Amino acid sequence: MNTDKAIQGVINVAVSIDRNYVQPLGVMLNSLLVNTKRNVHICLLHSDLEEEHIAMFGTLISQHDHASIGYHQIKSKEIDGFSGHGHITNVTYYRFLLPQILPTSEDKVIYLDPDLVVLSDIETLWNVELADALLAAVPVLAAPREKIVAEGEGYFNAGVMLINLRQWRECDVMGKSLETAVSLTDYIELADQDILNVITRHRWEKLPLCWNKRSDFYLNKGSSIYSRDEIETARKDMGIIHFTGPVKPWHYACSHPEQGMYLKYKKGTPWESELLIGRNLISSISRNLPFSLNVWLSRKLAHSLLAKMIKRLAFKK
Repeated sequence: MNTDKAIQGVINVAVSIDRNYVQPLGVMLNSLLVNTKRNVHICLLHSDLEEEHIAMFGTLISQHDHASIGYHQIKSKEIDGFSGHGHITNVTYYRFLLPQILPTSEDKVIYLDPDLVVLSDIETLWNVELADALLAAVPVLAAPREKIVAEGEGYFNAGVMLINLRQWRECDVMGKSLETAVSLTDYIELADQDILNVITRHRWEKLPLCWNKRSDFYLNKGSSIYSRDEIETARKDMGIIHFTGPVKPWHYACSHPEQGMYLKYKKGTPWESELLIGRNLISSISRNLPFSLNVWLSRKLAHSLLAKMIKRLAFKK
């Protein structure tokens, strides 16, 4: 089935990619569908997928009887006014178009970044009560970005969101996002995530930490946002592993402690035989460094010429 018509009882999941994230999306979808029992419809927003990519996704979806997918190619003019930042491209802004892409009969959708694996039944997230909140998401563990939100307020990561489509339509989130992108152009570093944190201020719900275990989760032993009990519970719960940062689990340079989960769900997909990207001296050194040191180095070198040179070598296909 390949349609975006409203279907009774189906969980809507949206994701946006360009051709650089074809394999990661395949792995993410496999993990999602293996661990979810209810019918799932995937709304795939893309910029430049080729027929071979669509065929591969079709093969993957055909392996799961409870899954369907719809493809939506986004033209650059539809997101005029937005710009990418660092390794974050304009593709991330496609999610702002969901209220007009999905049928008006649909009042919510789960948005997932492609660089993650889903280890729990997504129906639990789908059943979270939103009421009049614009979305539900997981706050970051670190101190919030004070130029974006006030001190003491939470700042969420936008890689996993339960979106209230009804409220997004009523509040014209797309229009407000464009206005915010212009007014805060000197302060925005994290693209749509910064914008969403501004326009949903005081109108978003906090999700349990397990639904978005970012890379810093594996380094953090405490937080002012979550209690110690909440953090320990998240360590035990499966939820979602989100491979944030420039080094991903499909890179040979990756030293993330949960890279094995990515490789597990890669098996049985059309991408199973693809090798890790960038196997060379630089990536071999990175792979064998402690994960905490790699995260620290990536932050320190984030915008340096040395970092750009290392990335070209380590991520070379």
